[in-house]
Amino acid sequence: MWDGGNNRILGIDLAECYTDESPCSGDMVIGQPSLYDHSACNGDSGMQSLPYRSLATAATLCGTPDLSQSSGESHAFINMALDKDGNLYVPDSFNNRVLLYERPSETDGIADAVWGQADFSGIVCNRHGHLVPTAQSLCFHSPSNYDRGPAKDGWPARGVEIDSDGNMWVADSGNNRVLRFPMEPETGRPSQTADLVLGQPSFDQNSPGAGLEDLFAPAAVRFDAHGLLYVADAYNHRVLVFEPPFESGMTAATTYGSGLLNPIALEIDPENRGVWVNYYREGKVILWNWEGAEIIQSVESGIQRPAGLGIDGLGNLLVVQPHGRQDVVRIPPSTLEPDKRLFFPPGGSNFTSARELFSTRGVAVFGDQLVASDLGRLLYWNGLEELTNGQPPDGVIGPESWTPSWNTCCGKIHADASGRLWVISAEGRHGFVDVYQLPLTRRSAPLHTIWTSDIAVPVLGTGTKLRFGPRMFGVASGDGGRTVWLTDTDHHRVVRVRNPLADPVVDVILGQTTPDGMECNRGQNPESLPGFVPDANMLCRPGDVTIDKEGNLWVSDHALEVEGNFRLLMFPAELFPRQTNVTIFAPPRRQDFHQPRESRSPTDCGIQAR
Repeated sequence: MWDGGNNRILGIDLAECYTDESPCSGDMVIGQPSLYDHSACNGDSGMQSLPYRSLATAATLCGTPDLSQSSGESHAFINMALDKDGNLYVPDSFNNRVLLYERPSETDGIADAVWGQADFSGIVCNRHGHLVPTAQSLCFHSPSNYDRGPAKDGWPARGVEIDSDGNMWVADSGNNRVLRFPMEPETGRPSQTADLVLGQPSFDQNSPGAGLEDLFAPAAVRFDAHGLLYVADAYNHRVLVFEPPFESGMTAATTYGSGLLNPIALEIDPENRGVWVNYYREGKVILWNWEGAEIIQSVESGIQRPAGLGIDGLGNLLVVQPHGRQDVVRIPPSTLEPDKRLFFPPGGSNFTSARELFSTRGVAVFGDQLVASDLGRLLYWNGLEELTNGQPPDGVIGPESWTPSWNTCCGKIHADASGRLWVISAEGRHGFVDVYQLPLTRRSAPLHTIWTSDIAVPVLGTGTKLRFGPRMFGVASGDGGRTVWLTDTDHHRVVRVRNPLADPVVDVILGQTTPDGMECNRGQNPESLPGFVPDANMLCRPGDVTIDKEGNLWVSDHALEVEGNFRLLMFPAELFPRQTNVTIFAPPRRQDFHQPRESRSPTDCGIQAR
């Protein structure tokens, strides 16, 4: 089983698994040094090579990119293959390569051959050609197919198949093509150079298309007993059938089935009745007859957005559940109803201990203590100089094992100079800020709680009051805790609150010129104004904030999963005197750090001053 989020493949003994009432356990692992305590892409648990990715090896896999901000949302679906000798072929997703493991159940988890890269260390799409493919390169993730998400037809997949002559066929999804690597009798392995391409007119092209000679993010390839090739053409929502003799650039003989939505996996029925097709978006798996005109069986209950498919020696259908329940479901052919979940309980992903983070939101350092906010809890480590990779925390505020029971906490955090830790509720959606005394201990509890969703804060010198919007993505305390900056993301402003723990009053508002101003760039939306450049004192969906050692304020003018101004702003300390008689509105920043629009992506700009 491809365990993409843990960057590994698990092997289990199904006979033992099926007779045991408890969850199935892995008997072997590929891609990690052990079955426990290791899960990183290419072994890089701490991103030591940032901003560069760590190189691969023959012993590593990458199912979740090491630069991913959210491993639970960076899905990588693959379709593996076994040849007649029990050798395993694996599309190594984010390393853009195919690996061969010779009889891994009898030998080891070290790859014996690689395709798509010049050697085992390669990771780059199309080697170093990036967007220009060759007959020797692979690209599983590209601008045409990567990270579209369920709103845009689902995540892509990639696949491999071995035909009856030992040729290797690869669904090269990012290049929108299928390649054949011919068997070499002298080596007993497929050649390093493909001799045939489908979906493209030549080896150096990779544009998507919708014709019968085109492909758009092909996800899986399978052969039937008559030598017909079935290709799951995921983003064209179809399965294409190619008939031999095969030629480069040929037109598919026909489409297979109907009404498909993002098919990302195929399997030939062991009873020779037809082809099983995964409908990722529809949440069902359907067996079509050989003509693709009649549904023989349909599995629609007990599965959610199915990914990989497998069929065991007893004819049971095994369906991967990549979302929510994180499981593999067994479906007997006699009932077509799930009768066993292989990894239940606990019924979710493997974030079950203090040392494993679920959804980190912020970090802070005070003295010799490191604090991290994880969704639902705070964790802390003492002794910064002695920290090692994977070290469990010295303490947890909240549940030791992750549970959704306290998931209103915790979002961004900030440690001020007076030794207070300011903690926003998760994404600010729950409308509170907790204040702790540092360093944290196992007995720590909030000294104060500010209910930003329940109060209207007076705006100095105006006679009006300010209410915060539903989300806050940033907090930073200044002047030894006498002021706090809060990002009012949905009202497109950052506000400073004086005396927040005793007699709060707003005395600075960034991004707006009036207390009731609440529009992105004060009504000038950059998405509807081509060429528009926001002024120095405008904001649009601001995210994180921090204060550097000189007292300058830094603002991320862009927040998590929303469109903002895609820039980082610095406001000098002299703009903000400690005491004012009237509110300061929309002072200009000194400089910004602007990201070109063509390279933007809807991610969170998190910042940390040192």
